[in-house]
Parts: sequence; structure tokens; C-alpha cells
Amino acid sequence: MGTDEYINCRLNPQIDWYSSKANLHKRIYYVLASLIGVTAASITVTVATDVDKVFVAILGGAVSSLTVLQSLLKSHEKWLGYRSACEDLKREKYYFKTLSGHYKGLDEDETLATLVDRSENIISSEHQEWRSSNRTRNIDAAQQQR
Repeated sequence: MGTDEYINCRLNPQIDWYSSKANLHKRIYYVLASLIGVTAASITVTVATDVDKVFVAILGGAVSSLTVLQSLLKSHEKWLGYRSACEDLKREKYYFKTLSGHYKGLDEDETLATLVDRSENIISSEHQEWRSSNRTRNIDAAQQQR
């Protein structure tokens, strides 16, 4: 596999994937955090206006439910992890293209091998974090079912 093929068929698609996932989870996080904040604040306003207790209870339940959803989705953590991986891959690509950093003074074959090694390590590391996160979540869910 040549340099252009690796960059165009592997590295650029990975950068795009991490970027799109980071943006998605950022939006999910902001929407849920905003809904939690607005709903929680509306409880105070609702109580001050002597509205029916059932409505206040519904708002409280909504805050709890949204908080649980936010916790389960882990959008904030995913957003930061995906953004970090994306930026790490972009930085690696720019170092490679400018023959700076770890690529300085290497011949053409060594630069490609270094790019592949370092990029795949970034991707692998992010995958390991994802597996670990899912494993922990599955263990927690199994323990709660007992």
C-alpha cells in the first residue's frame, strides 16, 4: 500500500469518522444538558406559581430521566474522546506531510511506516478505551440485574 492510498483510504476516512462522531456527541450532550437545566429551573418557577403537585413531580421525573439518559449515553466522554483521536490523527498527518516531528530525517519508506504505526496506535488506543467503557457498562448492568 502506498502513501496516497493509505492517507486516502484509511487515514482521511478515520479522521472524518472521528470528527463526525465528535460533532454528533457534542450536539447530544448540549441538548441533554440544556434540557436538564431548563427542566430543573422550571421546577422552581412552577413551585413558586402554586401549580399542581403532579406537574412538579412530572418535571422532577423528567430531570431524573434525562440525567440517567445522559449518564448512559456518555456523550460528553465520547465527544472528548472522538475529538481527541481526530485531532491526534490530523496532527500526525500534518507532521508526516511536513516531514517534521517524528518524521524528520527519515527516508520515504520509514516515513510511511512511521505514519502507519503511529496512526494505527491512535486508532487502536481509542478502540481499547471504547471496549473498556462498554465492558464496564455491561458489568455494571449485569450486577444491577442480580
